[in-house]
Amino acid sequence: MLSYGDYIFEVHSSYEPRLRWIVPLCVSGTTSFVLFAVWTVPHSESGSYVHPLFDAFEHYKPLIETSRVIWAGDFTASFAFDQPSRRYKFRDFVSLLDRHGFRSLYHEQRACEHGDEPEDTFYLYHQAEKGFHIDYIFASSAFPASDCSLSIGTHAIWTQQSDHMPLICDFRDQPATPPSQAMELTATRI
Repeated sequence: MLSYGDYIFEVHSSYEPRLRWIVPLCVSGTTSFVLFAVWTVPHSESGSYVHPLFDAFEHYKPLIETSRVIWAGDFTASFAFDQPSRRYKFRDFVSLLDRHGFRSLYHEQRACEHGDEPEDTFYLYHQAEKGFHIDYIFASSAFPASDCSLSIGTHAIWTQQSDHMPLICDFRDQPATPPSQAMELTATRI
């Protein structure tokens, strides 16, 4: 686990090892909050990448409802991947988050719908023609989209490092806070 500047990350005391790929982190610093670091893998029973998100949400619901929260990382999911026959759909998880006051900062800033993203965050086999948008930053209302800037790394620059492009969100604490005090959250794995 890495942090820099005035921020410290610690695994939250409610961490459930059974949900090991979705980890709640206490982020302490100028702005303190709970970060759910996400990397979904297929669920052991259903094989669904989305199923672990529902399990984590249900387990951590008391924490989610009482804290300033961000979910960020590799969700390995998209509305484009949802199929009617699948029990666990990403659109249902996004609706669940929405009902609890979360929204995708990327979609809010780019004014686009899920499944219609103009930029990809993942390239299957590093191939530019096989791009998908599967990495997200979902933030509670405590983090207004107007208080952050968001960017995505480019395939040409990042493909040698990873098949995922960094999704970078710089949160500004308050308008009076100097730019050097902004916190940067990168939702990707390399």
